[in-house]
Amino acid sequence: MPNSESDRALQLNNQLRKAGLSPDNFIEAGYTGVVLHSASTLFAGNQGVAEITGYSLEEIVGLNAWRLFPPASIPIVKERLTHLSEEPYQVLIQKKDGKQLMVELKGKNIDIAHEQFRAIQVKLVP
Repeated sequence: MPNSESDRALQLNNQLRKAGLSPDNFIEAGYTGVVLHSASTLFAGNQGVAEITGYSLEEIVGLNAWRLFPPASIPIVKERLTHLSEEPYQVLIQKKDGKQLMVELKGKNIDIAHEQFRAIQVKLVP
C-alpha cells in the first residue's frame, strides 16, 4: 500500500514535469546530480543522482532522504538544513548497496507550485 508521502512525491514530480522543469534544469556546471526534496521526502532526481546513490529514478521518488546518509553524517546535514545554507559542504553518503562515498552537497530553496522545496546539487569528491 503506497504511503501518503510517496503519493505526494509522485504528484509533485508530475507537476514539475508538466511545468517543463526537470532536475536537470537545476544543474550547475561541474555538478553531476540534483535531487529535490520537501522535508525528508525526495520527489525528483536526475540520472546523476541515480548513478551516485545506486537507486533507480523510480526508487528515488518518495524515498526518505535520511536513508542516503550514514549516522555520522546526519548531524552535519541537519545543521545545514536548519540554517538553509547555500554554501557547498562535503559529507559521506551511503549508497543503496551500503558503500559510502564522499560528496559535495549544495542546497538552495526553490518555489514550485507555491510550496518551498530544496534543490540539492551533488558532486562526487575524488
